[in-house]
Amino acid sequence: MAQLKTYTPALAKEVWESMPNPSTRRVARKLRQSGAGVSHMTVARWRSRNWRPLEQKPRHPLEIARDHLDDAVPLLTSDPMTTARVVVEQSTERDKLDKLTDGAFRRAPRHG
Repeated sequence: MAQLKTYTPALAKEVWESMPNPSTRRVARKLRQSGAGVSHMTVARWRSRNWRPLEQKPRHPLEIARDHLDDAVPLLTSDPMTTARVVVEQSTERDKLDKLTDGAFRRAPRHG
């Protein structure tokens, strides 16, 4: 039995770059002709996201916030591989953070 081809943004990008005057409709047509059920709007979304896959489910706001923190931490450390988790783990205040309860976080003053 033949393996079914996986249609990804990377493949769509490859098709896009192989064409002299690409368009989302032409790329989608080529992919459909090769067996993919891909619409031109899907190709347009992939392209607008710099050829990254579309997220299947919405992400939790805390996950998004953690990603933003991880993006900002290198400004503090001058190391692009440092994450917020590493900063917390290496903190001299770690013991105090570990002892805090959920109630303490809820009672903490909010700034902003």
